[in-house]
Amino acid sequence: MDKNLKKFEKLENTLILDSEKFFLCFWWEGIRYRVFEEIRNQKNNEIKKDNIKQRRITSFFKKCIRTIRLILLIKEKFPFFSKRKNIFIFSNNRRTRFQNYYIDIYADPFIEILPENYDYSFFEGTFNGYHGLPPKKYNIFYLDYFIIFSKIIGKIIRPFIFLNKNKLIFKLKNELKKSFGKDYSILQKIKIHIVNWHLLYFLYYLLLYFKKPLQIFVVDSQAFQPLVFAAKKLKIPVLELQHGSPFRGKLNYDYSSGVRHSSFPDWFLCFSKFWKNDLEKLLPIKSEKILCFGFPYINSIYVKKLNKKSEFHELKNKKVILILSQPTVANELIDFTIKLRENIDKDIKIIFKPHPFEYKSKENILHKLSLKSIIIPKETTSLSEIFAISNCQLGVYSTAIYEGLNFGLKTYILNIARSEYMSKIIELGYAKLVSDPRDIINDFLMNPKSDSNKPDFFSTIEGNEMISYVLSKINN
Repeated sequence: MDKNLKKFEKLENTLILDSEKFFLCFWWEGIRYRVFEEIRNQKNNEIKKDNIKQRRITSFFKKCIRTIRLILLIKEKFPFFSKRKNIFIFSNNRRTRFQNYYIDIYADPFIEILPENYDYSFFEGTFNGYHGLPPKKYNIFYLDYFIIFSKIIGKIIRPFIFLNKNKLIFKLKNELKKSFGKDYSILQKIKIHIVNWHLLYFLYYLLLYFKKPLQIFVVDSQAFQPLVFAAKKLKIPVLELQHGSPFRGKLNYDYSSGVRHSSFPDWFLCFSKFWKNDLEKLLPIKSEKILCFGFPYINSIYVKKLNKKSEFHELKNKKVILILSQPTVANELIDFTIKLRENIDKDIKIIFKPHPFEYKSKENILHKLSLKSIIIPKETTSLSEIFAISNCQLGVYSTAIYEGLNFGLKTYILNIARSEYMSKIIELGYAKLVSDPRDIINDFLMNPKSDSNKPDFFSTIEGNEMISYVLSKINN
């Protein structure tokens, strides 16, 4: 086990942080994931101070433009103007391009399989400051109004929240310094979370109270804890659609240490039995509440097929290595990719697919990669389109790696921190652990095809059967 994880879980259990409450808010469950991620990412969190002033000015003007736009759209996008619907769906805000539309690959295919007598309202915030427009589906309302309200009012209220004399928080600060070298601005994090949580809870409670949905589906419960708490108060069932790859050590889903969670969804709809076996040990809900639902996107009309208009059509018959990045391990993957490019045959193409967060935060570095004949896809490019022309993939951890395996790609995992998340597929022979570009070069050139059977990471039950089964379970 990761030493930091062991120390962190010992700390939270010793101090009984999961029982600490400020008014209605159990604040530890809202910040534990972020605090532990900062502990793991200390080196990656060093921010260069150059251009900070310029970024702030640019950010200010963008916020002004977005605010004006929201005011103009208030009649059609304000959540309280939504009509009563059978279900509410809350997005994780990311959208990808499909033909002339932008879709949420988790929510849109799910909407496609809803019974005809079910109607919905769809709620989303921004991703990188923007909404993917135009969307494929309708009845979409913006949570920006709630978020902006909570931030503005929160700044006014926070100075009047006094936690400095709280003995537990004081002890937590000292224990963090003792175990990890710094306190990670824990007091500030707690204060911000407490205020924002209560403001959002108030808004969500009013929305649910007046609109009375039968069920609520969320794509990322970590981002909607006040919503889930409000739904529980009003006895409205909440279901989460799996969107990531929960494993031991990913504390947004790992509660195996016994830490309690007051605002976790009532049901969790996972991709397949492969995931359910681990989730039963991790999630703070009973096994029978974890249902094998599948991933509707995999079998939907939204999975892009390669065609002559594709930006990658010319690579169809070439050898292609795909690198799948994540913000927390991007620097290591970039260094590895450059070394790989320098040592492998020029006829072999390398595609570096950044995580959506990286297109703006690492713009200069990505440009340097493209100068070294490493292909950087557009931000709106569908992953399925890239998988279709790739022979193998390399990453550290990502749900996308499982999608690539579903396409039959030979798979390599870079042996750095967080690669332990993928230990199960390595042990099962679906992927190989590598530390040096030569490990890939020697293995890939000898046999570019995957030598393992196609795994069952995503259930392939018909969509209508899946949703009917789930709704029957909830309603019983």
